[in-house]
Amino acid sequence: MPKPWSLLWLLAVPAIGLAQEAALVTDRPDFTESASVPGHGRVQVEAGWTVERGGDAHEHSVGEVLVRIGLGERFEARIEPGSWVSSDDGEKETSGFDDAGLGFKVIVLDAAPPTIPAAALLVSSSVPTGHHAIGESGWQPETRLALAWDLSDLWSLGANAGWGRPQHEGERFDQAVGSVALGRSLGSRLGAFAEIYGFAPVAPRGDDAAHADGGLTLALGPGAQLDVRAGVGLTDAAADWLFGLGFARRW
Repeated sequence: MPKPWSLLWLLAVPAIGLAQEAALVTDRPDFTESASVPGHGRVQVEAGWTVERGGDAHEHSVGEVLVRIGLGERFEARIEPGSWVSSDDGEKETSGFDDAGLGFKVIVLDAAPPTIPAAALLVSSSVPTGHHAIGESGWQPETRLALAWDLSDLWSLGANAGWGRPQHEGERFDQAVGSVALGRSLGSRLGAFAEIYGFAPVAPRGDDAAHADGGLTLALGPGAQLDVRAGVGLTDAAADWLFGLGFARRW
């Protein structure tokens, strides 16, 4: 089995000759999906860990793996193997894998700064493969439009608007999804973001959930990145707070 330090070395050392490669653009750590794809023949893996707490309940999610496969300059396939989830609601502890996911992203509009954003369409769904107490018994389809503006050399703006037909405890319902994220370059390697996102509603006949979060990204070369994020809930249906760490690597 590889040692932890050897895995970090693989992440940190970029491939020789890629000095002119385009900067890595990820779909983490923020909730807002990007309007870009890895590029034809490229594979990008993003993963992480998140802990969140609401009242007496807390939950850890380990893995959060998203594999993005470039199938052309405007298209990517997306595979989510599923995360290991451990939760405690104050009365019962549950652990196991959550549902896997499949999807694709296609770029539908090229950016023309500063007014016309890049735009991409995402279509995805979870697949009912997880632990019965954590995942759902049916597929969870969602479609989302992702927009991205380069406001200047330092500032960027992203926004998502989407709709889904998730299932909760066997009942399917309509759900709106939205987010806005503001990004800021802090140098050649460091970046920051602040974001608001939410779901309406979170369950059949349930309340809406809104969150605010922010974080930092650290580039380890043109094809690798570390990230950290923290957030709070803005409504009663949202978790009180969350914290997460992650990384991304492109080949």
